[in-house]
Amino acid sequence: DYEMKGLPAPMKTYTSVIHFLFSTHSAAASAQAWDLFSHMRYVAHPQPDVFLYTHMIRACAATPFSRSEPERALDLWTEMVVDRGLEPTAGAYAAVILVCARSGQRKYVSEAFRLARAMFDAHRDARGRSLFRPDRRLFCALLEGAKRIGDLARARWILAEMVRERVGGGDG
Repeated sequence: DYEMKGLPAPMKTYTSVIHFLFSTHSAAASAQAWDLFSHMRYVAHPQPDVFLYTHMIRACAATPFSRSEPERALDLWTEMVVDRGLEPTAGAYAAVILVCARSGQRKYVSEAFRLARAMFDAHRDARGRSLFRPDRRLFCALLEGAKRIGDLARARWILAEMVRERVGGGDG
């Protein structure tokens, strides 16, 4: 209806519909969500916001009806961060790390760990503390990646980091 009137629908509307389509856990709905994302970029909003990029990146993670698509996720990540110059959120980092870790391919799992290091090292406050605190989802994604490639050393490092975060100023 918006398009018939020559008015673009708000990006929040596109985001809501895309989020709903992905939440139905159907291959057809997922395909419609990707089509709508492409259509939105051509017709109404050529520059998605970080929130919508995060949804699309997370949609690249493995589901019961699709395999992980790390190349697509990394393309979206590069477009968001490098091409558009948008500042990634902790959720955006977690999404791209999850996709790479779930791929089970060594090069993408290594990329997940590289992104996690970048997340903590590149975003620091004046005292040198990371602005992003690792959460359970991030640790689980990294553990999944280490498990899929059989990297016991990385799994041990993640567990040590989990303990350190818990002891060094965590919840208690």
